[in-house]
Amino acid sequence: MYDIIIIGAGASGLMAAWDLSVAGKKVAVVEAKNRIGGRIFDIVDPRFTSVVELGAEFIHGDLELTKFIGNKANAKIYERTGEVFKFEDNRIQASEFIEDYSTLQKKFKQLDHDISVQEFLDQYLSAEENKELRISLQRYVEGYYAADPSLVSTFALRDEFENSSDIQYGIKGGYTTLIHFLEKELKENHCDIFLSSPVSKIEWEENNITVKTNKRKFKASKLLVTVSVGVLQSDLLQFTPNIPEKIDAAKQLGFGNVIKIVLQFQHPFWKQEERLKQLSFLFSEEKIPTWWTSYPKEDNMLVGWLGGPDATDLKDASENEITMLALNSLSNIFNRSIEELQTLLIGAHSFNWTNDPFTCGAYSFDVVDGYKFKRIIREPISKTIYFAGEGLFDGPEIGTVEAALQTGRNAARQILE
Repeated sequence: MYDIIIIGAGASGLMAAWDLSVAGKKVAVVEAKNRIGGRIFDIVDPRFTSVVELGAEFIHGDLELTKFIGNKANAKIYERTGEVFKFEDNRIQASEFIEDYSTLQKKFKQLDHDISVQEFLDQYLSAEENKELRISLQRYVEGYYAADPSLVSTFALRDEFENSSDIQYGIKGGYTTLIHFLEKELKENHCDIFLSSPVSKIEWEENNITVKTNKRKFKASKLLVTVSVGVLQSDLLQFTPNIPEKIDAAKQLGFGNVIKIVLQFQHPFWKQEERLKQLSFLFSEEKIPTWWTSYPKEDNMLVGWLGGPDATDLKDASENEITMLALNSLSNIFNRSIEELQTLLIGAHSFNWTNDPFTCGAYSFDVVDGYKFKRIIREPISKTIYFAGEGLFDGPEIGTVEAALQTGRNAARQILE
């Protein structure tokens, strides 16, 4: 018998488990995957000059809890700098994340109520002189948010641009540095972690929980659910009695799809052109449209990114097919033959988050009036069932590790209170 069962061993579940176990609670963390970390997924491949981060990679600004745990874990955090380029009209040219941002700010000020980004594009940026801005904004939403513009909240986008930091950081050794620290702490606090244990059914009444997996039953007085919004939307978790208000609210939230590709080359061929020596991000209209390096960290790796509806279309693509799409995209961007790139290529890894049965996608984004639905989900059921996860966070950090950590900590405090 446990005090609390936590479903999900991602950042949110582990953070909550740490706080609860430190407070003396007997905690079981039940995880469907055969590893901890959730959408933090780093692998070590001797062919690669750095750890391969197939999930979360960036720290988006000076984020309190992420940096706190990073310091506790003695993680080496470095600022990611460099220059942004785009491939357009068959040439690589200097760019910005968002073209003509001053015009975008003026258009934002004309809004008196929230609408979807697609409506905003159609109503406020349809003029020909706004073409570049319209394209870059749509590319940003589909790529960075991994979202369909017809669903994304324009107010949330505006608030992110106005309030988020432009500074980004990376972690030498990857985000699993933080995850391994949390795992070590949990073991010291006698918290039990059960892997490869997908939950099939949850039976509950006030202060009485039974969680059934493919292997065993768990009993506790409280339950914290930290699965992704995608899993909540999929009806994979069966509650008895049902909790339709929570599930219906989850189905109104935004959850995006992503395919991520990491390629290791013999040498950084892109640096042969002097102006690209400090390349950080490169945007294009290719099949794999977004690319970045680890600059200023020195390695020979390029990361490709396909998000949003286009990733959904490739949900069933094989890893080899994705690698070839990546090489074709780089061939067009850098004007190098496929054969040359294949000769230079040492290793390739990709992960199709769209097709992951235990996340059902990549990460969350804000929809119009999404805060109302998140509030419904976060409200505990009979002081017995609680919810946390990056998709339930209010603010521009939604979709990040910081959001997962913060909501995990907040849920732990709710339970302790």
